[in-house]
Amino acid sequence: MSRPRPAAFRGFVLSGLLYLAPAVVQAVAAGDAARGELAFQRCFACHSVDPYETAKLQGPSLYRIMGRPAGAIAGFEYSDAMRKKGAAGLVWDAATLDRYLADPEGLVPETTMSAAPLRDEQERADLLAYLARSGSYRP
Repeated sequence: MSRPRPAAFRGFVLSGLLYLAPAVVQAVAAGDAARGELAFQRCFACHSVDPYETAKLQGPSLYRIMGRPAGAIAGFEYSDAMRKKGAAGLVWDAATLDRYLADPEGLVPETTMSAAPLRDEQERADLLAYLARSGSYRP
């Protein structure tokens, strides 16, 4: 488990993430990645942010999810609903992820993600800051 970082360190990390989309930077600024790492524990049973994860998990990897089209990981068996949303142009940015975490069924009807909606706005911002640490999608 990581320990909270001083504000100066968070500022340094944020300045290094400026290459990300403005919405991602805004989510990172609003959230605390250390708290987000704790919030990610509710996702950990099905998802990973480890680029070297070899286990077959129920959910797709969330490594470099920012800017990734929905349903884009080759070899992962997405639901029909998620594949359709991806084909229709759904891209995972901070705003879209925030909406999905708050109401998965509202954004992707018939999604197979079984986690309860994450209603707490600050917890979602923290989780987004944690997810943004792995960088942006690169095909």
